[in-house]
Amino acid sequence: MRTTPRVAGFRSEYPAGFELECMAGFVGIRNLAPQWSMTPFVEAMQAMRGVAFIVAVTVVAEVGDFSRFDNPRQLMAFLGLVPSEHSSGASIRRGGITDDRCRER
Repeated sequence: MRTTPRVAGFRSEYPAGFELECMAGFVGIRNLAPQWSMTPFVEAMQAMRGVAFIVAVTVVAEVGDFSRFDNPRQLMAFLGLVPSEHSSGASIRRGGITDDRCRER
């Protein structure tokens, strides 16, 4: 098991035992995943670069039924992954993905 290195004088913002609780939660999710009907979707999401198990499980659990979205743009808007744009008059500059999700979910 990997542990976070300790630095002299560093005070963690997390309560004692937090890392162990997170690891226990991860193991629990990992053990229950094979029984979940959405596991094929989790496995498919993990085929994308940068999407690991917990991210895939979280997205699939949050989205639920992917067929409710008519196109990828609707899904990305639901997830809050929208491109940034700075425009003024005729000038348009497009940037990277913004974190524009609804925080009330």
